[in-house]
Amino acid sequence: MTPDHPEHADDRTYQRTIEGTEPDEQKDRDRLRRERDEWRNLFTQLVEEFPEPILAVDDERVLRHFNGAAEEQYGRSQAEAIGTTGYEFFGTEGKSEILAETVARTGEAVREEEYRKVPTPDGDMWVRAIAVPMETLDGEVIGSVEMTPVVTDLVRQRERMTAAQRTVSEEVRAALQRLRGPPRASPTARPAAPRSRTTSTGAWRRSSATPPT
Repeated sequence: MTPDHPEHADDRTYQRTIEGTEPDEQKDRDRLRRERDEWRNLFTQLVEEFPEPILAVDDERVLRHFNGAAEEQYGRSQAEAIGTTGYEFFGTEGKSEILAETVARTGEAVREEEYRKVPTPDGDMWVRAIAVPMETLDGEVIGSVEMTPVVTDLVRQRERMTAAQRTVSEEVRAALQRLRGPPRASPTARPAAPRSRTTSTGAWRRSSATPPT
């Protein structure tokens, strides 16, 4: 592929742009500014063109990026998203903040184990988010990036499977009960026979007899 500006062809190589093999002290101000702009463009391009919903928040929990895939999936525009806090925008059920906000606060990358239900204009959807912190060269966390693959179809499939398993279990239980028939009545217990008091009565009689005069 022929570059649009041949004079900058060498500047666009992966090694020079990404790895920065030339020492900074050998670069002039224009070159440093260009590298800064290249990195900014690379980050923006990655977020915007990624085929899954991606968003980014700063260290004040404010949404700074909201890509086209997120617009399509959530039915909300970038204009609505940018500048609002993550939770205020999404209102995720059962959560006090979106995952990107949590990661920006803790500085630890997270892959959620559970699914989140997110309300949209077209109804609820389910997502399973992944987020990583953004750090400066000094290690200061200045925000985070979150990817939220939509797993609504998977969640609904599992719900259908759970409902089907419950139905089968109930039908099997009912069939076994029919095979066993109605429960049998327990036999009536016979009343206990009265205890013989012959000996004790005789002893009582003997002890109660009037002694001979």
